[in-house]
Amino acid sequence: MPLLPIPVQVERVRPCEDLPLEGGVCRYSVRFRNVTPEPIQGAAWSLVEGFFTGSPLEYTLFQTGDPKEVSFRPGGARSVSFSFRVPASVSDGAFMCTLALLGEGRRPPYFNTIGGNFLFCVVKGPDGFTVVQGLEARRLLAAQEGGRLPLHSAPLPQVLKKASGK
Repeated sequence: MPLLPIPVQVERVRPCEDLPLEGGVCRYSVRFRNVTPEPIQGAAWSLVEGFFTGSPLEYTLFQTGDPKEVSFRPGGARSVSFSFRVPASVSDGAFMCTLALLGEGRRPPYFNTIGGNFLFCVVKGPDGFTVVQGLEARRLLAAQEGGRLPLHSAPLPQVLKKASGK
């Protein structure tokens, strides 16, 4: 079975700014592009996965808010903004990593995901919260998975190859 291109691709990520030790709101955006010759309607949402948070479980996973309705012309692009509050009370060394997804259809788009990608992480240090991107952020997640890259942090074409066994 041939690998089909992903219909909507993440074109650009604008992570939030570094945050002070007191915490604050991490506001970020993702630019999605429809790479098909057809219009697409759907919704985008973002997830945050947190590690070493200082809670009894030392872990959290949450959606940043309600999905945001989007529509694309063929070849069109659209930026979608997300945000989440980062409390000062998380432990030093805690990190929160973000993921954005886009699903086709108005209800429920969660089961017709046609685009998305890992975005960035926010790490708490002694002087505040620092945004980490790219390979460094992926390594943070890989360390939580026993050294192997978790599926949600791999580029989506690699995920599709793993899922199909090819």
